Amino acid sequence: MSHVKTYSRTDKKTGKVTVVKSHDDKRTKSGKKRSSWAKHFINAPDPGMIKMREAITDLLHTEKGREELTEKIKTGGFAKTIPEVLNLYGVEQGEHHPLPDAFDHTMELFKHLPADASDNILWATLLHDIGKVETQTFHKTRGVIFDGHEHAGYKMVEKVLTRLGFNKTDSAEISYLVLHHGNLRTQILRAETSAAHKFVKHPNFGSLLTLHKADVYASGRDPHEVVERHDLLLKTEDFRKDLYDRVSKELGAKKKAVELNDDGSVSLYLDNDKELTNDQGNVDLKVQQAADAILKKHSMKNWEAGLDYDEQSGWVGVHFEPKTPK
Repeated sequence: MSHVKTYSRTDKKTGKVTVVKSHDDKRTKSGKKRSSWAKHFINAPDPGMIKMREAITDLLHTEKGREELTEKIKTGGFAKTIPEVLNLYGVEQGEHHPLPDAFDHTMELFKHLPADASDNILWATLLHDIGKVETQTFHKTRGVIFDGHEHAGYKMVEKVLTRLGFNKTDSAEISYLVLHHGNLRTQILRAETSAAHKFVKHPNFGSLLTLHKADVYASGRDPHEVVERHDLLLKTEDFRKDLYDRVSKELGAKKKAVELNDDGSVSLYLDNDKELTNDQGNVDLKVQQAADAILKKHSMKNWEAGLDYDEQSGWVGVHFEPKTPK
């Protein structure tokens, strides 16, 4: 109604008609009425911001460019484009950290990224610690801490990405990396195997692992525990597929369940019908042969396959697990 200078309003109770100026239309203050026309307006990104995003992306791809970006940030540059990154400069991380300044730490990560890192990984690296500005506290025994900075950064990063005109797909990946960059040890090393396996199957996990390794190296630590656990989880997935295909095909048995155990072993359970029960010795031989073939295929010399059989519960179990050191 903003294009109409005046209009009439009728009071439903009294029937009185009054003339109202358009800017005083109470209907435009109603969420229901406003949504009917407000949804047609598109919040298009500022073309200038898109150009700035492209310029920063180019700088992030080269060492010389990152040096230029660092100099500009430390002299107050990009204050309107990425103020969240600018605010990291001067945030103290404490004596326990190799680089006491949070911004210096952020830029150090780029030295540990692969040369072919994607634009999204580069941007996630630049933005991964912006939540530290909001969460810096001092603990009497731990010193300067940033508990919850990943989630705080996650809540902040959507505004940054919208401002810079990122599309939904790229925004989703970058936001995921910012949210999870600091909790891989919890999700992979401390969680149950089934939960860890689900976590590493996320489509953006490869990018997350790349960022995590760079972050850990830049912090003066070694990410080998997470990397080794991740490799093991991938191998157990290969085992699961082979167990489904080989063992069940060899036996002609129906697949019942596959389990990933907390100790890293993998188990397959098959329906134990009458035919299998009556020929248990042959079943054991076929399962063992199939299991050994799987180990050989994956060059897992330090692993072994074991069998379980329970006539009462009705399953044949195949377990793949690391050999016990002698």
